[in-house]
Amino acid sequence: GLNLGPLQLVLTLMAEGTCPGLYGPEDTAPIVQALLQEHQAIKRSMREELILQRFFQFVRNDLHVFLMLGPPRRQGPRGLGLPPLTATALSHLLCSLKIYQAWSPEALQELASRHLQSKLSPAWWVSSVASSLQTQQNLLQCVARIAALIHTSATIYSTYLAAHLPLITPGSFLDLLDTFAWLLVSLQEQNRKRMDQMKLALHKMGEVSEKQQAHSRDVRVLQEKLNIIKQQMLESQRQVEQEKRVLKQHEKECQMYEARISALTREREELERAKELTMKKMSQDYRAALASLRPQDVEELRSYRHPPEQVVWVTDILCKMFGEEPGWENAKQMLCQEDFYQELVFYPKDTISTDLFQALGIVVAENDFRVPSIKSASQAAAALWQWICAIYFYHQALRNWQPSSERLERCDAQISSEKAHLGRSRLRSETLRDATRAQIKELKETQQHQQKLLQQLTQSLQAREEASTVESSVAEHMADWTVVTQVLENRHGTVYGDALLCAAALTYLGPFPPARREELLGKWQAMCAGARVSPGPDDVRRLLQQELPCPGPASCGPPLLPVQQPFSLTSLLSSAREQRAWDRAHKPKDPASRLAAVLLHAEAHQRAHRWPLLLDPDKQATVWLLTAAPPEEEESQALASLEQVSEMAEQGEYEKMPEDNLEVRSLTDPDLEQNLLSAASVGIPVLLVDFEKNIPWCPTLQQLMQKETLRGGKTLPSETSSQEISVSSSFQLYLCAKIPLEALEAGKRAKRCKRVFGLFMTLSRT
Repeated sequence: GLNLGPLQLVLTLMAEGTCPGLYGPEDTAPIVQALLQEHQAIKRSMREELILQRFFQFVRNDLHVFLMLGPPRRQGPRGLGLPPLTATALSHLLCSLKIYQAWSPEALQELASRHLQSKLSPAWWVSSVASSLQTQQNLLQCVARIAALIHTSATIYSTYLAAHLPLITPGSFLDLLDTFAWLLVSLQEQNRKRMDQMKLALHKMGEVSEKQQAHSRDVRVLQEKLNIIKQQMLESQRQVEQEKRVLKQHEKECQMYEARISALTREREELERAKELTMKKMSQDYRAALASLRPQDVEELRSYRHPPEQVVWVTDILCKMFGEEPGWENAKQMLCQEDFYQELVFYPKDTISTDLFQALGIVVAENDFRVPSIKSASQAAAALWQWICAIYFYHQALRNWQPSSERLERCDAQISSEKAHLGRSRLRSETLRDATRAQIKELKETQQHQQKLLQQLTQSLQAREEASTVESSVAEHMADWTVVTQVLENRHGTVYGDALLCAAALTYLGPFPPARREELLGKWQAMCAGARVSPGPDDVRRLLQQELPCPGPASCGPPLLPVQQPFSLTSLLSSAREQRAWDRAHKPKDPASRLAAVLLHAEAHQRAHRWPLLLDPDKQATVWLLTAAPPEEEESQALASLEQVSEMAEQGEYEKMPEDNLEVRSLTDPDLEQNLLSAASVGIPVLLVDFEKNIPWCPTLQQLMQKETLRGGKTLPSETSSQEISVSSSFQLYLCAKIPLEALEAGKRAKRCKRVFGLFMTLSRT
């Protein structure tokens, strides 16, 4: 809350845009300068006092005030707990006024009582457990009281886990009550179905002996079939061995072609490297000579009227290279051409005629004798002579490389030929391999059929041998049925406590780490037993009771709500068949992972008002979402307890269920909106990752987050067509953050956390 002194300053700030002591003389100049830069419409010639008044007006317009006042004491207007003048001034300055009060345990209990009375009709309460109206009221008050205590403890624990995030809200309490009401009906229905399964099992026990007699008649037929299949398998194996030998020969032939191709390829690579080195050396020498020949050298030669003899000798050779008659006049005309230097640069050195090459060879042979005299006569002529020599040596190297080039072409031709042979050989091998695979597949199918017949024969033999013990086994199973029936009756008496604890686990336990989950669940069981426990974490009394060898607390009478002993969320929210399916799929078996999976796959979440937010630092979300779908009918736990009857009843009836079709999308996906519309229309579940990133939600996602509005067949607008898309009832949305809950920042994520329920997915740290 606020004291009146600071509150008066806030009221002054709201009314005038400033308050005494807020700005000093040293703050005025920066404020005026910043305001003039931000608002170009303000005249710079305006007086400083007027500019400050404009700034105070902006402050009043943009000021947002959120007051956290103490509990109301009924002073002043609207019971704000303030003096009348202050409350009146505040009411005139605020655009809206809302009073928030925390729910007390008494208010929560009253709300729970009314909500459950509206959810569950009195006739149903009386017919299910209560024998009188007074008993019904007592039971309702017990459920409401414990629900309020559970909500209070979960709220306190959430503030220790992440006080900056709204993990537990009043809406969570309503979700708890709705989930309890649904689970109560569901558990009652499950118990009824299991009782019916008991009766059905008794009927099937009478059919066991008939099935065993039928197996004894089938033994002869199965043995005849096995003999026929054995002959077929021997013939198939001989054919497969023959085809494998032929295939091996073809593979050797392919290896021979591949070795030839490899050798030719290495030879070709060596020739290519030699060619590359030769051409690189030739190109370097030619570029060096060309670099030494400058346009100024051509200008210098062009400027001679009576050039020295050595210059004329060089220009005569140049005339021969360009097809001109030797002589200084012809050379000078050629040198005086406007772009003669470019002709020197782009001279066709690769296509020199044989006569010219021989003529150049004669004069280049005298290079060692000519160079000193040419340099002494003219540096330009020396540069031109160096270029002529580079042309000759370049073409000489090109002619020397000609045999290697022809050998390189022959290598390419041989490689192409060998590859063609290799391709034909591989084609024959693939054809033969396909035929072999088909034969092997047929042989495996025959072997599988043989194994099935052997299994059937073994089962029939066992049934025939056990025919004499059928009567005694029936008597033994009848005793087991009695025990199971007693267990179901006990569950009928604890169904309210079981439903409440399961609903509390589904509503509150999700965001907590495994240790806190176990601690909370233990406290809730103690609350149902009527014990007085501390609602907050780190209970010293509880720790001492666990560590010290002291006797437990004294009995406090009958429990308020009896619960199953020992209490197991897995047995209540999951089935043995689902657990075995997870084992077959090699899912993690540690208790923390299994409990998180049970909370994730609970059917009650499909009826919740919020989508799940999976806190997944260990990347377990896809591991548990891509899991085999549970069957519609849960197998009888009573039949599961009797191994022999289970094997007979389930033999031949198991079918592998396909995996769920799950789309994994990111909030950064540019096509997220269209993908969400497509998945929502056909009912494909979507795992939306990168929740921890501060990315704005698209309009479609914002509408889908209103889960409670999707139950009535809500339609969403489509970007690609003018028609609206209806959201399928089987559509599921999972949001995922790859960081722990404590790492999520407040702000927009806090608002988003109100629209989801967190579920911490992790592996046990052992």
